[in-house]
Amino acid sequence: MDIFKDFNTLTAHHTAVSRAHVAPIRVEQAKCPQVPYCLNETLIKNFAYHLSITSSPVRKADGTESNGVLGCSSRIFIGRDVRNKNKAMQQFYGVLKGEELQESKNTLFSFVQGESFPESGNSVNGILVERDQRGLLRVKTKIIERDDDYAFRYPILLSSKHHVVYCFIREYHLKHSHAGIQALNAIIREEFWVIAARRTIRSVVKKCVRSKRFTAKPPTTFPLQLPLDRVRDAATFEVTGIDLCGPLILRSKTKAWVIVFTCTVYRCVHLEVITSINTEYFIHALRRFIARRGRPSVIYTDNGTNSAGTSKVLIKVDWEKVVSHETLNPINWKFIPPTATWWERLIRITKNLLVRVLEQTSVNYEELLTILCDVESVTNCRLLTYISNDSQDLLPLSPSMFFQDIKESGVADLDLLDRNKLLKRQRFLQELREQRHGQKDFEIKIGYIVLVGSDNLKRIN
Repeated sequence: MDIFKDFNTLTAHHTAVSRAHVAPIRVEQAKCPQVPYCLNETLIKNFAYHLSITSSPVRKADGTESNGVLGCSSRIFIGRDVRNKNKAMQQFYGVLKGEELQESKNTLFSFVQGESFPESGNSVNGILVERDQRGLLRVKTKIIERDDDYAFRYPILLSSKHHVVYCFIREYHLKHSHAGIQALNAIIREEFWVIAARRTIRSVVKKCVRSKRFTAKPPTTFPLQLPLDRVRDAATFEVTGIDLCGPLILRSKTKAWVIVFTCTVYRCVHLEVITSINTEYFIHALRRFIARRGRPSVIYTDNGTNSAGTSKVLIKVDWEKVVSHETLNPINWKFIPPTATWWERLIRITKNLLVRVLEQTSVNYEELLTILCDVESVTNCRLLTYISNDSQDLLPLSPSMFFQDIKESGVADLDLLDRNKLLKRQRFLQELREQRHGQKDFEIKIGYIVLVGSDNLKRIN
């Protein structure tokens, strides 16, 4: 083969130099074998033409190699110009040029195609192909008449099952900033046509430690049972949770905060406004809530140690004074653990509605009270159950159904109201049961590599 001219000369010299760097000579110079050094270049040249390759030079690339596929192809020593005998060795140890790298890559893919498609005709796996001047199999696409790059119109056909193609895909993944499956497939398709490429690309991306670090998801475990305060038969706001959002800037340049009272059983919402974070203002807001919604028996709240969001401002409230207040004494106070986000979903709904209604408008205190009443009404009308297309199905449940029995003028039969309320509560409790048929929970075992999440640190740290 012409591409292997003077291959023996290069290999012999490379072997001699490599052995010289393996280990120092441990024997005396007198005991070294006397081998005559031959410089008969004509004899060497004639012998080089009779060189034959019996096994494929393609071998699996080591995982520690930095350049993947080119690390394999550079070991074939193809395309080196050794006709200039004075500069043969300098070119052999010099930096590979772009033309030489492309030549070695094409030769490497030629060996890969020979191993992947030993018997190939005009089609491979139903794909129309043809051989170019170098003997590479290229796909005949429908855009061959387009004025575009030759590699794009005739991509090289490769098999994703070959280990060199796997290394080549991994090299492209690292080269293009750890691209994802879809982006990496589009980049490779510009020059190559890899059969079943998406499966191999998914395997490469899945095994990339850095990509997995930023795309890892928390394991799904079987949900625990809901506490008694979430499922017991209780009146609305009998078990209440308290959280805070804000501040909002009023037209008078003063700040206002919104206290969110939520029913833990029926997910109802009640909103109150305060203009200062202190114990006295908080007690007044709580007394207004009790006067309109009734006295709760249990209140869950954040004691201010939670550093997430705006809940840290609650640390300014003297909770001992609040608990010992004479009008609030019968209430059982329970503080949620740090970093617990039990009411964050309702906080988010309230914030989204306020942002959409207010945008960048400044309002006064009375206007803010009116807007909060509208936001409270819309939030309590949200649906808790699935909306069916069947006209015979029951009405979907909403939080407002549990404390607004009389929506318009007129008085309904009280017995009918009590019976309907009980039916609504039973249906809502049935909806709380989560169906998990056919789902398998991921169980963390000893030896797994996991990322420990923290609210104070980003994933990159």
